[in-house]
Amino acid sequence: MPKDKIPMMVDVVLEFIDQEGNTYRTEHTVTDFVTSNGARVFLNHEVAVGELLELKLPDGSFSSPAIVKDTLIGNDRIPRLILEFLGSGWQQKWLYSEEQAETTEEYTDPLLGRHSRPDDYYETLLKISSDTSMLLQIVISELASGQPPDLVFLNELKDSVDQLRSILFRIQKSAKRLRGEL
Repeated sequence: MPKDKIPMMVDVVLEFIDQEGNTYRTEHTVTDFVTSNGARVFLNHEVAVGELLELKLPDGSFSSPAIVKDTLIGNDRIPRLILEFLGSGWQQKWLYSEEQAETTEEYTDPLLGRHSRPDDYYETLLKISSDTSMLLQIVISELASGQPPDLVFLNELKDSVDQLRSILFRIQKSAKRLRGEL
């Protein structure tokens, strides 16, 4: 992994911008890493290289125009966008820091005193998967009965799916580290 990348799951909002500068689509998603001048984000659909958008943190503490520099489909078949920020107003507020980049490669879990292994996360994966399954069943049940899904449950489901992505990312990373790929 290049030093410029920091594995970091961050909730973000993407606002896609048309040629007139109007937002035509908004998507809530999560990063899987951040860089000194951008991020890679998960997406529910494919987007063309060169497309313009605005990346924002949900709490409003950061916002920057960005361009899609590259796209890829992960092994999990989820599209990802590689974004590069445009302009200059974002540098002081972005999450990336040189200190994190320098320490990321040598991260040792402080509780374990060693690099994590995939099985360190299985208990957490089981809990998050069970929670996600339960919430999905509630939403499916509401939809099947012709009712709109409860927004509280949808929010909980989104949070649970984000946690699930995060723990799966950690399992994959620790497995790659064990195989010597990181």
